[in-house]
Amino acid sequence: MPKRSDKHMLMRREQILQAATRLFLDKGIHQTSMRDICVESGLSTGAVYTHFPSKQDLILDHAEQALAAKESLSFDTLADFRQHMLSLLLNQSAEFQQLLSLDIQLIEEGLRDDKIRALSAKAIRSLVESNRQCMQALLERGEINPDYDIDVGARSLVALMFSATIFNLLKAGKNPLDFSACVEMEFSRMQNGEAVHR
Repeated sequence: MPKRSDKHMLMRREQILQAATRLFLDKGIHQTSMRDICVESGLSTGAVYTHFPSKQDLILDHAEQALAAKESLSFDTLADFRQHMLSLLLNQSAEFQQLLSLDIQLIEEGLRDDKIRALSAKAIRSLVESNRQCMQALLERGEINPDYDIDVGARSLVALMFSATIFNLLKAGKNPLDFSACVEMEFSRMQNGEAVHR
């Protein structure tokens, strides 16, 4: 049998990852089996296991790709940053909510698996650091009051976004506006330099 090209192998790997993502969104990570992924991808069991010897390997690869896709934040003004955070809350498209629900499922899987836990923690630290770097740049331009603790603020914004997502997924809040007041309060602190207790 001729050796498969690297391009062919990458295409097959991507095919499997896309099938897994569809199933993770539809059934959830925990409820999706490797057999389900084989059927959804249209590939044989052997082909899928050639690329991913276990479901854990597939989840880890998915988590690593999601982490690599996180973009850094950069805004010219505090008002632009505020608008970005509010738009994430208020304009959560179905696609955006699905991506966040996958992030939350990965965190849940991390409760059962140390490698996934480490990757999930790294992803959250990356989000916090992205916010912190954005705030640092705004602080240096005089957009944020120097008395404001950007380290605490960066963590607060990430916590707010995860909380809002969980509320939306569980339909626990009336609407996404439930958390917009919290975001507004945090941005008011940035401007006024109110102390945030650690």
